[in-house]
Amino acid sequence: MGFNANPHVAKATAAEQKANDASSDGERTQAWFDAARLWDRAAEREKNEKKAGEYRANAERARTAGDAAPG
Repeated sequence: MGFNANPHVAKATAAEQKANDASSDGERTQAWFDAARLWDRAAEREKNEKKAGEYRANAERARTAGDAAPG
């Protein structure tokens, strides 16, 4: 991670990977909601509005995936 890099981006990406690799529906759902929260935090911290918009879209996508996950 570079100087002044947004650490929440890497954490959100890892949470999405955890959701994809989850062995149970409950784990999957929780991981998607964790990813959404981390994307929101990344957007709050981001100074570049274009990137912040992308992060907010990723958060919404993760929330939708969490809502759609069984369990």
